[in-house]
Amino acid sequence: MPGSTRVKAALLKKETTYGVDAMPVGNSNAILLRNANITPLEAKMEARDIATPALGHMEDILVGQSMLLEAELEFAGSGTLGVAPAWGLALQLCSFAEVITPDVSVEYNPISAAVPSGTIYYYYAGKLHKLLGARGDMTKISVAAGKLPVMGVKYTALYGGIATAPPPGTLDLSAWQKPEGVNKANTSMANVHGLNTPFYEFEMQLANTVVHRDLPGREDVVITDRAPVGSIVIPDPDLNSYNFFDAVRLATVGAFSFLHGTTEGNQVNVNSNYLQVTGASYEDRDKDVALKLALKFTHGPTGNNDFFIRSQ
Repeated sequence: MPGSTRVKAALLKKETTYGVDAMPVGNSNAILLRNANITPLEAKMEARDIATPALGHMEDILVGQSMLLEAELEFAGSGTLGVAPAWGLALQLCSFAEVITPDVSVEYNPISAAVPSGTIYYYYAGKLHKLLGARGDMTKISVAAGKLPVMGVKYTALYGGIATAPPPGTLDLSAWQKPEGVNKANTSMANVHGLNTPFYEFEMQLANTVVHRDLPGREDVVITDRAPVGSIVIPDPDLNSYNFFDAVRLATVGAFSFLHGTTEGNQVNVNSNYLQVTGASYEDRDKDVALKLALKFTHGPTGNNDFFIRSQ
């Protein structure tokens, strides 16, 4: 009989050898996902296109296979200063470095090489789906007033097989901290090019180019590029405070940051020194004029410092 769509569990463990099952277990490798969706078999088929004496189909031949997993993660710190948050590895698989400063913070910045890989066990519909050599994209950070802050991830992986199996009897999710709602009490103003401003919502994505390659002698998942962009909606500022239209016209690059969370160790911060505002348009928010800014996170003069995500 089909299982309930609500019964889901996921485990993630860093691989020592690319594409070799790291064998995650429930009491130390469980991950807390929201709105998870798996593509159990992403099949690449090739038509034979042979000449026949009749109209109609011939069978296609499988020439490649992979698996996809897309989900959201709650955006909160670890609960302890200088301790990596539970989502740290999930972010590293999307081409982030993890830099730990003991008793202070854990910082994540985009990287361009040596991206780690992971094994994901995803339990759904009474089956275990094994995703090997997983790498992916941070599809979003969403911080919107009246909502919970979330990150989105999408992994591409080698096909590791699907087998009948129940979820693990024990899942230790104690490292995953509860997020705080986005509001005045819990969230700072945003600083955009030096202007401190309230904001309605902030969205960004890393926009990695993720490629599954299945070549003679090699099969892997690689990240070949990124193009981080985003948007923020703010109350329309006076032009004397800051002129974002001129910032767009002059291709101005400046700083950006905000902080979410009220307790040290469980705060998260997004910041950049190289943010370009590439567009500005009006919106109606509760009959007030708002300004939506299109954002581009540039990599700066040395690279790999497009932006930083910090747990502090």
